Amino acid sequence: MTTISDITDELNDPGLSFTRLSELCTQLQDGIDSRCGLTVKDEIKIIESLSYHSIHEGVDLQINKHVLKTIDCYFRRNAHDHDGIMQALISSLQPLLLKGKSNSERKQQQNLGLKPVLGMSLKEDQLKEVWIRQDGLKSIPLFYVILLHIKRKDVSTNLSWIIPGILNILDDTTDLRKVKLRGVFLLQTALDHTFMHEINDSKWIQFSSTGLFPLFEKALINMCYFLPPSYDANETLAIWRLVFPTINSLYKVEFFDNKHKYQYHLEKFMSEILLQNIIPRASLNYENLTLYALETTATVLKLQKEGSVVHLQRLIYVLGEYIVRSPFYTAFPKLISKTLSVIDILIKVCPQERIKAHKFDILSLILITYDKCSQEDALNESIQLQCKGTMRGLLNYNCGMERELSSLSNQPRFRLLFESL
Repeated sequence: MTTISDITDELNDPGLSFTRLSELCTQLQDGIDSRCGLTVKDEIKIIESLSYHSIHEGVDLQINKHVLKTIDCYFRRNAHDHDGIMQALISSLQPLLLKGKSNSERKQQQNLGLKPVLGMSLKEDQLKEVWIRQDGLKSIPLFYVILLHIKRKDVSTNLSWIIPGILNILDDTTDLRKVKLRGVFLLQTALDHTFMHEINDSKWIQFSSTGLFPLFEKALINMCYFLPPSYDANETLAIWRLVFPTINSLYKVEFFDNKHKYQYHLEKFMSEILLQNIIPRASLNYENLTLYALETTATVLKLQKEGSVVHLQRLIYVLGEYIVRSPFYTAFPKLISKTLSVIDILIKVCPQERIKAHKFDILSLILITYDKCSQEDALNESIQLQCKGTMRGLLNYNCGMERELSSLSNQPRFRLLFESL
């Protein structure tokens, strides 16, 4: 008969395959009701050993949902011992955490004034390299599981190690994908699970009370500028897929009781990051980046609703100048579809009077897209339907373009576009 010790030994084996891990999870879940003789100490060993596998090894950040489901089963089974289990897991985690500078070192560095600090920076990098060589990365999956299961009442007493632990990983310069981005992931987990669950409960500490918002916002916003050619496009996309949602989570938690400030920061992100920098720089040169930027733009428009009107003029310009106007536009059908989708959302969320004021600008984006695709054999059924749908959305506002539209609909190249509208 397989004992708990055999299972934990196998879980702690560095050579454990993904298939065998899945088998062990199934075995632990199936036998959970029959393991009546387990002590709390045994349960802790199982949860801790499983926790190290909650995030797949490798460059890409992937969650092992089967492992998390198994851990959840054991937490539910031992709900009455939750606090004791968490304390044991925290005690196991703390020695593994990446250590930053001590208070005395920080004071010493501040007292250096304008003197070079190269030696101290080199020392920090060396400490991080040693930490990685000594399997420090295995602390991150355990950290993640603890953040998922820590109770709101225990957050304030554990902030003294949670925040430095996240910051030290987030501050890493040795490995962007395997260390720094995992710091972003831990921050997102803390925001979404640790602070977000009981966000309106005044009994517990709120994130806004920690004073950490400017620190985290600066770190995350800086990562938005990790752009080609300094970074590979796929690497940039991996960064944005994690950083963009984390920025939104940060704004939600910090401004949960101030809708105006939340909207203001969304507006600033859209304007300064997406419209002024990312879309103009990525353009058609990096299709995957522009697609994700447009996807994020659509998300922000939906979140801001009528407040999106502040972006109306700039967004029309950016779409026209950096995407639709390009001679290679029709070579990217996914980009055409996403552009039309953004225009359609813009029409729906902005106030009617502002859409009417920019009716010819919006009409031009639709007509140029349709005409280019038609002339260059890129007008498939999907794009044609999208152009029609976007045009229909514009016409629903009774923009007073009857004379112009009548003239256009009589032109052979636009006849199909205006059919059945």
